[in-house]
Amino acid sequence: MHALCAVTAIALLVALAWLLGPAPALIPWAYLAAVAPWLTCIDVREHRLPNRLVLPGFGAWAIGVVWMLALPDGGGAVVRSLLAGAAYALALGALAWFGGMGGGDLKLGTVLGLALGLVSAPAALLALPAAFGCGALAALLAIARSPRGARRGRSIPFGPWLLLGAAFALAVGA
Repeated sequence: MHALCAVTAIALLVALAWLLGPAPALIPWAYLAAVAPWLTCIDVREHRLPNRLVLPGFGAWAIGVVWMLALPDGGGAVVRSLLAGAAYALALGALAWFGGMGGGDLKLGTVLGLALGLVSAPAALLALPAAFGCGALAALLAIARSPRGARRGRSIPFGPWLLLGAAFALAVGA
């Protein structure tokens, strides 16, 4: 499993370098690409997103922000990033508050919102609907495949769908 995660992370890093080039947004996205395969495997297996993998994403984003602020028009992207991160935190925080999502999903989603905001507004706007659409489809499939009595109280890991929605939005909105 570790070899597959490592190969996937390398492929993601190469794709990101090609997509974003040498840009400030590459810093948080490189970190996220490096940990995304492991986060996915852990969330699917254990239904948790470890802080030791998620929280350094905020530091990677901050490094990207410092680089972005050194550019002539970087302030607008930083404001957009902060707004996207706040919107993601509020939306996912509301779901976590009512028990529909875990704290790891909230933290990962906030990092993704911040990182998407550094790239573009369309990317930031597209990721959450894409993630929820994919997650809803996965939930419907899980319900359809489970025995009738076992359907109540089941949950699906949402981290992989957050990552997939962000990857899709990044590819479309970069």
